[in-house]
Amino acid sequence: NEYRSYILIDFSLVDKNVIDLFDDLTNLDYLLFGLQTIFRVDLYERESLIIFDKKEALVSGSSSYQKKCSRDWEYQQLRRRRV
Repeated sequence: NEYRSYILIDFSLVDKNVIDLFDDLTNLDYLLFGLQTIFRVDLYERESLIIFDKKEALVSGSSSYQKKCSRDWEYQQLRRRRV
């Protein structure tokens, strides 16, 4: 093993509490603390790994992340039409 610990996040299986952690990415300490608490795993700086699996399930949900992606995509489409 190259890592002391890891968290595997399968977005097709996790509950809303995990998805809600990703709604605000301005406070990464809160995100990491929340992941450690929910998954009951200690993360060690530069010695831990977080694996994101089936992240497309997150985008197909109704989270604010999905809404932001949708707005960003719409904005890009409008910019392309103007050029």
